[in-house]
Amino acid sequence: MFEGMAGWPAEAAARYAAKGYWQGVAIGDVFDQSVRSHAEREAVIDGPRRTNYRELGLLVDRLALHFAERGICGGRPVVFQLANSLECAAAYFACLKTGAIPIACLPAHRHTEIEHLARFTEAYAWLIPSQYRGFDFITMADELRANLPEMREIIVAGDHCGRGMTLLSDLAADPIEERRARSSLGRLKPRPEFPAVFQLSGGSTGLPKVIPRTHNDYLYNSYLLSAKSGFDADGAALIAVPMMHNFPLAGAVQPGLLYGGKIVLAQGTEPETVCDLIASERITWLCAVPAMVVNWLNAPGFR
Repeated sequence: MFEGMAGWPAEAAARYAAKGYWQGVAIGDVFDQSVRSHAEREAVIDGPRRTNYRELGLLVDRLALHFAERGICGGRPVVFQLANSLECAAAYFACLKTGAIPIACLPAHRHTEIEHLARFTEAYAWLIPSQYRGFDFITMADELRANLPEMREIIVAGDHCGRGMTLLSDLAADPIEERRARSSLGRLKPRPEFPAVFQLSGGSTGLPKVIPRTHNDYLYNSYLLSAKSGFDADGAALIAVPMMHNFPLAGAVQPGLLYGGKIVLAQGTEPETVCDLIASERITWLCAVPAMVVNWLNAPGFR
């Protein structure tokens, strides 16, 4: 499959397929079907930006074509450190369509974690914000890239970037689909048994460990969460925790966007922010950890 990665045991894979747990499709195909089925429904709410499925599908394909042109495809790992944003969601599905493998890092990761993960996976690209919560990611990228010989592309979400880097907004604004057919992405589609994303362990015993999730098993993970929770096309998920973490990615981003629901991206966890969004967006599904909920319940004036 991939050097250093053990695939699912053949007997288990055959059993899961026979029972219908694994559908034998790539996540990008399910996303495309969702775009076709729900074109004019709202998909992503990011602050004042409201994006429907048709618009999201175009942005995903546009980024995927740009990524492919830059070699971000075919099983090459990509470090993701983007904050909760429309761009993060679009870049994630763009990678899944080209066969590039997102490494689900967090904005809180710094030099030690990123260098370890990028070297271990031989990451080809790195997606960062220019700044986030007072931290300068461009400077960190400049300081680290000399130690990352496989790193070829650094793509920055923001209004400026460093030398040899690319602004994500420039790619999003360039209609490459007028020069290259969107249908050409079909040639890059990964096999369902290939890794879709590299999730990370909690790092409680040291540096985070890489956990490969295949298209087959990660899609089933999200399908089951959607089915058991009743999260469907009428659902709205509020994501206030980092969206590339396994919990919101498998439990809200994918169930929401693969099955026609709406995801709402919060930039903070303050009670006022969260409660306002719950009310205004009619949230039905909230990604939170117990400590966050306790803080909300104990906030002055909450009751």
